[in-house]
Amino acid sequence: MRSDTLFKKAISFFIGLLVSFFFFQMAFKNIPLVELKTTITHVNYHYIFWAVLIVLFSCVLRSLRWKILLSHGVKFSTCFHVLMTGFMLNCVLPGRAGEVTRPVLISQRSSHSFAGALSSVLLERLFDLFTLLVFFALLLSWIPISRSLSYSFGEYELNAALLISLAWWMIKLFFVLLGGVLLLAFKRTRKIPEMFIAGALKYVCVLPEKIADMLELFLFNPLTLFIRHFVTGIEAVKSSRAFISVMGLSFGIWLVQLGSFWVVAKAVPGISLGIVELAFVMVVISFFIAIPSVPGYWGVWEAGGMFAMMVFNISGADAAGYQLVNHAVQIFPVMVVGFFSVLIIPLCQDRSRLN
Repeated sequence: MRSDTLFKKAISFFIGLLVSFFFFQMAFKNIPLVELKTTITHVNYHYIFWAVLIVLFSCVLRSLRWKILLSHGVKFSTCFHVLMTGFMLNCVLPGRAGEVTRPVLISQRSSHSFAGALSSVLLERLFDLFTLLVFFALLLSWIPISRSLSYSFGEYELNAALLISLAWWMIKLFFVLLGGVLLLAFKRTRKIPEMFIAGALKYVCVLPEKIADMLELFLFNPLTLFIRHFVTGIEAVKSSRAFISVMGLSFGIWLVQLGSFWVVAKAVPGISLGIVELAFVMVVISFFIAIPSVPGYWGVWEAGGMFAMMVFNISGADAAGYQLVNHAVQIFPVMVVGFFSVLIIPLCQDRSRLN
């Protein structure tokens, strides 16, 4: 049984690699490969070393933020290794599987329920979304985007209209998530979902008794329990101190991430962008990778970055070289640490049991 599971995971991994390679080729189909090779061979790896350290430091900050959101019962080391495992799985498995894996692993290694841990991951995304939208609003007031600019990527035409459309979609998503969090954050309003469930139970009563009992036992009761556990994850940010800490860390995380983009720009020849321009590149990439894509965002990351750099009249091999190197710097160190974290997590479990 175990060998069948491993075989299925291996097949999924290799299919992911093949699809990633296909999308990667699409992103670079119009790039002169000889010039791209020349650009990459002239990369200053001294800067790359520092960029890798900055990327890993941003992961440390993310782990610290998650620990605050979990509020109790989880050590920093456990948060770090579970987070890195989740990020690694996002890079190799479809459907951002790592986002679901993290709550599962935390619930197995602490007193937190799966629903409570899941709500902490949702809050992370809410704070990240808010931070990116603030950055985007500020950058858009400084950086004009020509409507004629476009970059083809598979069935998508990356242009200013699509970028604005994605931004509006993210604003709507932000307010939907915020509304859900606020609904569950207060005692009076959090009763509303349970009232809907109780109301649904009344209609179920007209069904045959066995079916009604099964629905109550396997659907309505677990759903009510899930909502109550989910609320525990939201409680963490009701403290003003915790809220300010998480908000500060969220901006800090993205500023540190921006630092890694800047250091990689120093490493790649032909890239002379300032911190504001690179902030725009970072935000645009973050928006475009929201488009359904393959594990690790290969292809769509590069295409989004190429479009962003076209705004500053940088294209061709220079832009492609930067996107390729930067993507590798952002992804591969996380994957390597994530693979080691998979081995270390069982030790975290043993220690928590001893405690």
